Amino acid sequence: MELATVDFSRENLSLPDIKDFDCGEEPWARAAANWIKSSPPFESALKSMEKHGTTVWLHFIDLGFYRELVGFSSLGLTQRSRKQVGFIPQLAVNKLFQGKGVGAGDKHYSDLILEHLIKVAQERAKTEPAYKRLCLLVHADNRKAQCLYAKFGFTIVGKQDARALVPMVKCLLT
Repeated sequence: MELATVDFSRENLSLPDIKDFDCGEEPWARAAANWIKSSPPFESALKSMEKHGTTVWLHFIDLGFYRELVGFSSLGLTQRSRKQVGFIPQLAVNKLFQGKGVGAGDKHYSDLILEHLIKVAQERAKTEPAYKRLCLLVHADNRKAQCLYAKFGFTIVGKQDARALVPMVKCLLT
């Protein structure tokens, strides 16, 4: 099954898919869901888009008579070690689709979403050198996410911070 990707906007906030988005009970999962719903006290996707120029996408599957929100992702720039680099602020998968394969293949929905982000970053790297490195922060206890990112070539490059977030980086060769 193919994912349809659409740009996130203020108008999307009224969609039932957004209001009901749930990616789990873990603290990082609740934080991600609140980020896309614009729920306080978290910095919302809209604020990130306005303040940092972040691009946010919604990823749907078409089930014939309706579509279902599988997850969302985001990409922007951040300052790391005095250099601007590509940054993935959030990637989340609806708990109904976590660990699920796509069609007859062995790819999961999370794989497709991360592939989308990497492809966009590689395209941007052609004109914006900062995207030649792609970084993200993952919760130290979120082993599933760490394994996903490692599968795509991200490596841990530091120790966890006070919020229990671990930095991971991938070099994109264009």
